[in-house]
Amino acid sequence: MNWNDWEFIWKRQAPPVGAAADVAELAATFEAKRRRMERVLLVRDLSEAGAGVLVCVVLGIFWRKTGLEGWLMALAIAFTLGVVVVFCLERVRANRGRLGPEAPIAARIARQLDELRHMRRLHYNIIPWYLAPLGASWALVVIAALRAGARHAPSGHLMDLMRNPATAAFIIGYFVIVVPLTFWGAWYLNRRTVLKRIDPRIEELEKLQRELAPPP
Repeated sequence: MNWNDWEFIWKRQAPPVGAAADVAELAATFEAKRRRMERVLLVRDLSEAGAGVLVCVVLGIFWRKTGLEGWLMALAIAFTLGVVVVFCLERVRANRGRLGPEAPIAARIARQLDELRHMRRLHYNIIPWYLAPLGASWALVVIAALRAGARHAPSGHLMDLMRNPATAAFIIGYFVIVVPLTFWGAWYLNRRTVLKRIDPRIEELEKLQRELAPPP
């Protein structure tokens, strides 16, 4: 699964300006941007949940082939399903709080601000609910595969692989460079999205909310 796939849709529009945005333009484009964001979140939740289920099916097939000695796959599936549940709950929460275009604009702005602040928390806390369980699932799969390989492969097979420079470079590069960079990249992109996309949009809507508020 890739938590940042859905951002491709969002990033095709111009980035938010922030507090310097024109109020009239904010009001004119608010509903269109609100609907676009709802579609983006729908794509995110469905694609992530679907990908998680597919991963669990693949892990289940691997577990079935390895038998009881692959019991670690059950834990890997559990961790992955935990992430799937998060996205399913996100979809339920979004549907429960959805407002139609007939709702007062003040209510729609307040709802959109709540959604953006919630997204901000998800992005900033991506490690405990997304990266950590998926990292644990990946580690368990690797351990289960190594255990199964150690039992069925010829004695000294791993050492023979490591004696081959190309194979050794691939294995070391994967574990030392590719995997750490993948997890770090997901963390970095989420922080960058908060700074470049979410925070400026929150500033825009807070400004619009202040301008539309009745005088005291």
